[in-house]
Parts: sequence; structure tokens; C-alpha cells
Amino acid sequence: MNNRIIILFTLLLCSSVNIANNHHTIDSLKHEISIAKSDSSKILLLNELAIHLMDYNRNTASAHLNQALIIARKIDNPHLKTVTLLNLGSNYCNKGDFLKSLEYYDLAISILDEHPDKSLLADIYLKKSIVYISINSLNKANEFANKALVLNKQINNLKKIEEIYSLIAEILFNLGSRRKSLDYSKLAYKLAKENREEKALAVSINNLAVGFFQANYLDSASYYLHTAIGLNRKFDNKSWLAINYQNMAELKLQINEIDSAEFYISKAINLYNETDYKQNRLASLEINAKVALAKADTAYAIKEYELIIESVNRYENLSSKVTSYKALYEIFKSSGNLNRAIEYLELYKIYDDSLKKETNTSLLALMEMQMKYKKKQSLLELEKNEAILISEKKNQILYVLIIAIVLLTVLSISVFRLKKIKSKAILLEKKNLEDKIEFKNRELTTNVMTIMKNNTTFDSILKELLELEKKALHKETRQVLKTITTLIHNSKENRLWKEFDIRFKQVHNKFYNNLTFQFPELSPSEQRLCALLKMNMSTKDIADLTGNTPRSIDTARYRVRKKMKLNTNDNLVTFICKL
Repeated sequence: MNNRIIILFTLLLCSSVNIANNHHTIDSLKHEISIAKSDSSKILLLNELAIHLMDYNRNTASAHLNQALIIARKIDNPHLKTVTLLNLGSNYCNKGDFLKSLEYYDLAISILDEHPDKSLLADIYLKKSIVYISINSLNKANEFANKALVLNKQINNLKKIEEIYSLIAEILFNLGSRRKSLDYSKLAYKLAKENREEKALAVSINNLAVGFFQANYLDSASYYLHTAIGLNRKFDNKSWLAINYQNMAELKLQINEIDSAEFYISKAINLYNETDYKQNRLASLEINAKVALAKADTAYAIKEYELIIESVNRYENLSSKVTSYKALYEIFKSSGNLNRAIEYLELYKIYDDSLKKETNTSLLALMEMQMKYKKKQSLLELEKNEAILISEKKNQILYVLIIAIVLLTVLSISVFRLKKIKSKAILLEKKNLEDKIEFKNRELTTNVMTIMKNNTTFDSILKELLELEKKALHKETRQVLKTITTLIHNSKENRLWKEFDIRFKQVHNKFYNNLTFQFPELSPSEQRLCALLKMNMSTKDIADLTGNTPRSIDTARYRVRKKMKLNTNDNLVTFICKL
């Protein structure tokens, strides 16, 4: 009973949509592609066209998908790249190039690592499971089927969950876990019963019946097959009704109900002929031959086996041919026709050897493919590990750079703050100094004004003494008054400038040093004039202080300018203030 998941496998292997191939649709798609306005639309249309072509022109389908992949990579659309790679994998699986198929699926997975999409990833895992079934790597098939199951449960895709339950049931049966296989068949049926319409439910019921048959629960198998038959009759689903009849015939043959087996296999063959469904025709002919042998109708059995052999020449199912030659050998041997028996024995041996050789060649090819795939996976793993190491190294360098930048930033902020604090301190100190200088200047100005006032007093006294000198009658008296006037005047001058120099140096202690260093040819009186100018005193004030006329002060200023070699545009007071 091998008719468990025929339609399920067809759906999974070909594509995610089941669309009938027809030239009208293909021509329409080609036209739409030629007028597509966006790259995204063109990619989707190319994928749809490829899906239509997969069943009968897979090379052309590959060409369209490769074109779609080039555009998807050009516009760097992760979703469209993944979908196209997924369809390329399916197409190569259909072509029997399983290694190439797995490569495309793995490329799709690598994109999903960076751009997660649970639905697409679940589809890829499911398709990888089918590929591993095809190359007889059942443990791997089971691993990826369960991965697909977990993801579909997360996104609550009930239809896919049901399909995966049926797939896992088949895998477990082939792994020898019949009890677990049946459990998964029950889960698939339960889910289908809860969520699917009756027409679709018939498929799951048939699969459950097969599960019970494989676990040798024949009564349960018979019950569910009758249920499936009822539903497929109701909806006139002839292809699946033929499969139900064939499975029922095999069950009846198992329990030695030969007439019932003949009844059901006859119905199955008629429906296969009616629907032109050749996929299970050889298996139905073999059951029919077994029924004929059970009824001792060897002539009809020989006819059926010969029909199988003839059909094999067209359908190239070598194992059916070998089984038929062996059966014919047994029939003719039992009937005593040794010549015919030897003839079929020789043919059996020839084709059995060919089958074994083909099987061994296939196994070697499969082993070679698995080794290539494992080698490629190992290389990819090494490359991935190297990439991880390089990435980790880059991350470490990045972390060091980040730490260095942070430290430099902190240091810069600290230096900036220190500079700011220092700058504030300098500004404060400068302000304090300026305030102190300002205070000293005011004090110095006050002292100079006091000196000027005292000088005015002295001048008044000297003026009166001079008047007395002029009015004196005796020469001796005039001489004494003149001597006194001269002594007072000299004493005044010396005391005045000595006090001025002391006060000025307290405020501008480096001025005289700078002045004499730069202009050593200046006389002491010219140096005092510069000091008074630094105090921003006017020509009149200086004249009053020194007892000279303003004109003589201007003359003195001119001499100072000349010695300092100033231009006519240079301001003498501004220049002196900078010293």
C-alpha cells in the first residue's frame, strides 16, 4: 500500500501554488512581463511563469528564475531573492539535481538569517525534508520536517501543519517506527477534520487508513478506507477514489478476501483508465495478477504480468519488470513448463542484475552526492566560522576604538573644563589686577592733583618772594631773597618728582625699564613727560604740574616722537600706553 501521500508530495515538490499549465496563461504572463513597469512586478511575474513551466520545461523555468534572481539582486530585495531561490531549489529538485536544490535552499536560508520570515523559512525546511527523503537520508528528512512543524505552529498555519504531520508519518514508517507513524497520521487526520472541508478531508482519511494498514490494524484501515471512498464518491473525485479502491483491494488480498479484492482492483483499474492516471497503473496490474493467482487463474495472471512488462518498456519502472519476470518464472515452474520457466528465470536474472547495478550505481551516485554536499556544507561552515572570527575581531577592534573614543572624549571634556576653569581664573585674576591697577591709577592721579595743588601754593609763595625781592631797597636784602627763592624752587622740584616717581613706579613698576630699554636716548625730563602722558594727562595739566607753558610741553612731545621714530599717523599717548 504505497498510495499514502502521492498528492502531498506533488504539491510540495513542484511549487507553492498548483496552477494548470496552458499556453494561454504562459503567453499572457510573457506579455505582462514585457510591459511590467517595476522590477518587483517583473520578478514576481517571472517566478509565476517559471512555476507554470516546471512540470514540462524545467530548463526554461530555470532560465526565467535566474533572470528574476539577477533583477532581485540588482534591486537588493531580500524577500524577492528568497522567493526566487526557493523556486529554483524546487525546480532542481524536480529535475533530480538534489545537490543543486539544497544549495539554492541554503542560499535562501542565509538571506533569512539577516531578514527573518518564518513562513518562508518553514517552506524551505519542508522542501529540504522532501529532498532528503528523495536521497534516502531519512533522519535528516525528519529533522527538517520537525523544524518546519515548529515554525508553522508559531505562525498557526494549520494546513501546513496537517501536511507535515502526514509527511513525518511517512518518514517514521520508513524508519521503522510504525507506532509513531500511526500517531502522526492520527494527528494529521484530527487537524484536517477540524479545519478542512470534506472534499480535502478525504486525502487525510486515506493517509490515516494507510497508517493503520502499515501498523497491521486492518479493521481500522478498512473503516477509514470505506469513509474515504464515501467522501470521494460524494464529490466524484475519481483519481483519489481509484487510489482508495486500490488500497482496499490490497487490504482484502491481505486478509484473503479474494472476491472483494478482485471487485475493488477492477474498479480501481477502470477509474485509472477513465482518468488516464498512469501513476499507479503498474501497481494495480500487479495486484490484479496476484488476485488471479489466488483464484488459480494462471492464464489471466500471466497476461497481467506480461502487460506489466510491456508497460515497463514505456514507463521505465525496472523493479516492476523484475517482479513480473520472477512471478512468471514461479508460475511456469509450478505448472511444469520448465522451458518457459528457465526463459523467465534468465530474464529475471538479467534484469535483476541490471536493477542491482542500477541500484548500486544510484546508491554510489547518492553517496557521492551526499559526500559532496557534506563537503560543501563543511566548507560553508568553515567559511561561516572564519567570517564569525573576522567579525568578532572587527567587533573587538571596534570596541577598542569606541573605548578609546570615549576616553578621548572624557579627556577632551576634562581638558576643556580645566581650560575653562583656568580661563575663568585668569580672567578673574586679570580683572582683579585691572581693578587694582585702576585703583592705583586713581590713587596716583589723586597724588598728582595734590602735588599740583601744593605746587600752586609754592608758586604763590615764590611769586610773593620775587615781588619782595624787586621792592627791597638794599642790595644785600635782594640777594638774600633771591637765594631763598632759588632754594625753595629747587627743593620743590626735587621733592615733587621724587614723590611722583615713587607713586608712579608702585603702579607701573616696569614702565621706566621698558622705556629706557627701547629708547635709551630719552632724557630724564622726557621720561617724566612719557610717564605723565601714560596717565593720560593733558598738555595743560602737564604744563601746570611742571611749571612750563603748554607750548614748551608740545615742543617736548615733538622731541619725544622724533626720538621714538613715530609716524605722523601714530598717536603718541596710545603708543606710550602700550609700553
